[in-house]
Amino acid sequence: AADAYGANDFAAARAVWRALADDGFGPAQYNLGVMLEHGRGGGVDYAGAAHWYARAADQDIAQAMINLARLHFEGRGVKRDPAEALHRLEMAAMLDAPAAAYNLGVARLKGLGGKADPAEAARWFTRAADAGHMLAAYNLGVLYRDGSGVSRDRTRAGELFAAAAGAGDAFAHYALADLLLDRTGAGGAKGIDNKALTDAVRHLDAAARAGVTAAQNRLAIMLAKGQGAKRDPETALMWFHVAAGLGAANAARNRDALARTLSQATRARAKRRADAFRPAVTKP
Repeated sequence: AADAYGANDFAAARAVWRALADDGFGPAQYNLGVMLEHGRGGGVDYAGAAHWYARAADQDIAQAMINLARLHFEGRGVKRDPAEALHRLEMAAMLDAPAAAYNLGVARLKGLGGKADPAEAARWFTRAADAGHMLAAYNLGVLYRDGSGVSRDRTRAGELFAAAAGAGDAFAHYALADLLLDRTGAGGAKGIDNKALTDAVRHLDAAARAGVTAAQNRLAIMLAKGQGAKRDPETALMWFHVAAGLGAANAARNRDALARTLSQATRARAKRRADAFRPAVTKP
């Protein structure tokens, strides 16, 4: 079945996994649920997916519990039941599944199945982050940065953002740049911290290349001014074009203001580079 799945012969894979699932083999029950949920090897069947996820969950397959919880949150194939979804996630978290702890953190933060509880969200994000879940690390960093559910601690937030950025999280790169810029003289009367400015440009560049519009606009501003890097109006205009094309009105205004100061040749090069830009693929 695995070989057939790898060869994109989903119908054959589904048939074999169905036979194994009927025999009570937990991993096949989970795989069959995935195929039914996503319509691989046949039509989409949310109710069937929920059934097989539940069977696999009974055999302590954590990812099946997580997927079943998602269906309960969405009301796909089962009755929408946030309380049951949370119960399933908690069961998976007890099996040391970091993804379940992360999803519990998101649910508690958003108030899914009850009142929003940032402190409880922080507890679950901490558990997931300690197990290496970098999306949880990023979200926990946001809570520490904002003092939501935990005592405000920008140093701790920076550590968490750095860990997530090191794993390729584009928004963590942007959040880390924001912290670095906040402690520099880039926007106020504080003493200039050139290293922080340089590091901020590096993180903004990573986020911009991954498609974070706010990072593209902010990086362009710094390059236009020569903050944290050599002044580069052509590249600044390129990033303004990219961000404006993604709907950032402030980037469009910045683009037009900068373009008026540049030669026609420079404007043309910047536009060609913007048109050729494609976001880099980042790690999940």
